[in-house]
Amino acid sequence: MSETPIIVAIKGFTNGMTYESVIKRAEEIIKKYEDKNVIYTFDGDLLKKKGSHLDTARNTPACFTTVIEEIKRVVPGARIIAFKKEDQVYQLESSFSNVTKHGSVEVGYSEEIYGPIKIVQELEDIDPRCFNVVKAPCNLSWDELGIYNINYWKDRNFKVHYVSVGGGKAVSDELKVVRCVVDCLWRLETSRKNPVEGLPDDVVEYEYFEK
Repeated sequence: MSETPIIVAIKGFTNGMTYESVIKRAEEIIKKYEDKNVIYTFDGDLLKKKGSHLDTARNTPACFTTVIEEIKRVVPGARIIAFKKEDQVYQLESSFSNVTKHGSVEVGYSEEIYGPIKIVQELEDIDPRCFNVVKAPCNLSWDELGIYNINYWKDRNFKVHYVSVGGGKAVSDELKVVRCVVDCLWRLETSRKNPVEGLPDDVVEYEYFEK
């Protein structure tokens, strides 16, 4: 693959989805990019080992990071880069586990599946046998990290495809900033159970454009 890779930024809902629905979206993404030279990136969100108490009761424990896991399972040679604030990189380690106030169990990324963590700075540093990580500044707020990720690649003249498996207010706000700079926007039709019991499902409709 001699051509410059496309950066595929994966975003989405962090709760309220069935495992089956997220795997289906992952299959769509894998199929679209199977013959292309791509690097997948995301903002270092953790895996959900167990959903919140409410999501467990509703059988909707999945997070969009399940897509990342499925891509690496189906395509072991896939190049994946997580962006993480420098003081939080340790959370990506396979030994990390955290129980949230809502009862979700969040975990790091299996070294057996992804390989050891490798801090990278430029394209030539990326190793498909490793879990590649770009350290972001510690002073970024959580809602600035995604924009930092997109700008990191655009500043280096890469084409960026913004792919979302759902996505709530954070993704919507982020798109207000980056929609005009990404080269492709692909929002897969996705729904989730509302985090507040009794309220209607959150639905993201299909949207696609490519420059």
